[in-house]
Amino acid sequence: MSYLYDIVVSTTIIPAPRVSKVTFDMSHMSVLRFANVRPLVYNRGITENEKPTKLGRNKEMVDFDRFDWDAIFTAVDNAQTLNDNAYKFAKGLIIEMALAKHSDGQLHWEGGSEKGYDLVDNDGKRYEVKSLADGWESKTAKAITIANHRSDQKQSREQEYDHLIFVAGDTQKKSIYSNNWIVAVADYEDTLPYITNASADMKIKKMPSYLFDKVANAPMQDSKTDIRSQIETLMMEVV
Repeated sequence: MSYLYDIVVSTTIIPAPRVSKVTFDMSHMSVLRFANVRPLVYNRGITENEKPTKLGRNKEMVDFDRFDWDAIFTAVDNAQTLNDNAYKFAKGLIIEMALAKHSDGQLHWEGGSEKGYDLVDNDGKRYEVKSLADGWESKTAKAITIANHRSDQKQSREQEYDHLIFVAGDTQKKSIYSNNWIVAVADYEDTLPYITNASADMKIKKMPSYLFDKVANAPMQDSKTDIRSQIETLMMEVV
């Protein structure tokens, strides 16, 4: 797989084909997909009205070229059917697991343990995963909550991750990423100046978008598989 370096992102989005049927197999906690998913646009070039990213500075990160982005973005789209408060925890887990499962063995899921990170690579580097369907402003990322009052995590700026993976869209059309999912990565050192714990929540606030390395993007899909009923069925089987 190769990236397209000469793409310029504009505000005109070409409609993508509808996603074919996707199922979520809760018994194995894995996202399964079928053929004919949407074509993806991979862009590691400089986008319009944006400063150059620092791509290549992180010599110890995983190789994002090896990820199965078809499967990952399908999982991200379907996870958006879990927006009710009762299911939001599962929404985050699905995205984390999809990144791990479809990383070609480079990432391993460590979530659900309150460690302050979700994934670990084969060299022991830690990755925190955050996702927002509406995560981009015109020049910055929206506030990203990395710890909250419901968590047992210590409210401090102690380093708990090496890299942040931000899976975010722009449904409000406030940025050049309008109606697209963007997977972006930032070093802990770049996020640190923007971390605040002035309230009960610890957040990364107003971090400039150019500090993120954009590693993949794809159009958001209107057609999704509602996996909530499958989660409810699983819960009924274990109670």
